Amino acid sequence: GGVVQDQFPAHDGDIVGRGQVTGRGKPRTIQKGGVLHAQLMGTLVHSLHEGAFAAGKMLGDGDPSYQIDAEINWPLHYHKRGALAAARTGDNVNPERKSSGSQFYIVTGRTFSEGQLAQMERNMQLEQKKAIFNSLAAEQRDSIMSMRRNRDQAGLQKLQDELARRTEAMAAEQGPVVFTPEMRETYTTVGGTPHLDRAYTVFGEVIEGMDVVDRIQKSETDSNDRPVTDVRIISMKVLN
Repeated sequence: GGVVQDQFPAHDGDIVGRGQVTGRGKPRTIQKGGVLHAQLMGTLVHSLHEGAFAAGKMLGDGDPSYQIDAEINWPLHYHKRGALAAARTGDNVNPERKSSGSQFYIVTGRTFSEGQLAQMERNMQLEQKKAIFNSLAAEQRDSIMSMRRNRDQAGLQKLQDELARRTEAMAAEQGPVVFTPEMRETYTTVGGTPHLDRAYTVFGEVIEGMDVVDRIQKSETDSNDRPVTDVRIISMKVLN
């Protein structure tokens, strides 16, 4: 069983809706028939849509051609154990972090120490500033290209310094990215995958049946991380 939050209309209507379910506000049964991909790294169980693991196909082949706009709502929804989230392609080809039209994963995860979480916070804060700087630089793309063509190193350095100053000011205005007390308690006791926070849309949570997920996660896999014996979703109920 799982729960899909009402704050995620796109993901509820697409990833869940593809199961041809009816009746919002009450338990719904999804007959998926999809194949589960179990990653044996103590992090998650990855589900693929039907046909994605047809004979000869690799992980992710056959995914629908469309994506779903990101609905990342952090820190309200985060990658604690049991979290249901949408898979996606990487930032290099998907900077808007749009979700796959059919693939999702369930977090199994592990626990982390306070020191490990502190290091992750520092990394998130660096990523926060990087994102701000890149956004500001994109606004100056034409000027940057012109100065590069003219080999105006002084101009480029002056602009870089200005963008760095504005980045620090905007980051200070936004406030540092930190884990909430609830998240720190969860990640140090229950576990999860905090390194995935703010990067993927978490749109639900398993409320019953994590013992089944744990067994799937421990399935024997081949060299491609595909379970030796197919693990299929027969039925699961979704609550709004």
